[in-house]
Amino acid sequence: MTRQDLTRSGALVAVAMLLMSVVTYAYNLAAPRILIPAEFGALTALLSIILIANVVALGIQAAIARHIAIHPEKTDAITKTTSRVAVAISVMIGAAVAASTVIFTPLLNLDSHLAVVYCGAMMVPLTIMGAQAGVAQGSGKWWRLSLLYLGSGFGRLFGGTIGMLIDPTATGAMFGLAIGGLVSGYRWDWAASHSSGN
Repeated sequence: MTRQDLTRSGALVAVAMLLMSVVTYAYNLAAPRILIPAEFGALTALLSIILIANVVALGIQAAIARHIAIHPEKTDAITKTTSRVAVAISVMIGAAVAASTVIFTPLLNLDSHLAVVYCGAMMVPLTIMGAQAGVAQGSGKWWRLSLLYLGSGFGRLFGGTIGMLIDPTATGAMFGLAIGGLVSGYRWDWAASHSSGN
């Protein structure tokens, strides 16, 4: 890869990450205008749970990217193994977070146990996305990586906002976020896998 290609790829990913941050911020601006203060406070606490659990996805992304970068000739084998392992890990993380509802629901004074369960459901596509991003990053597929970032951001914006509009509670918001993550993870990864070039 030439310096020009490297600069172009870096700019592409940077723009995608910037847009992801902007749409995520837009969701954070919309939430307090739709939810009453108590529900918005509960949503903030629930998003903190996701932020902590998402460390696993970030670790998976970094490990996979490094492994592929060191052994590019084994990319196909690593990708196949990654697919199986990522699904297993994502289900375990999602189930663990969902099970924690017995602790966090009374601790956070939530009205429904489903709110934390939906957090667990959201962790499944987020963790799988971490593995997909690791493969894209390690193999230099920058368009794919950019689309994955954009899918994550727009999935949160549209899914979460629609969920709040239908049910203006923290539970409704988390349900929308979970659905948005599942749908955008599938649709945007399909688009990324069918895009040409890097």
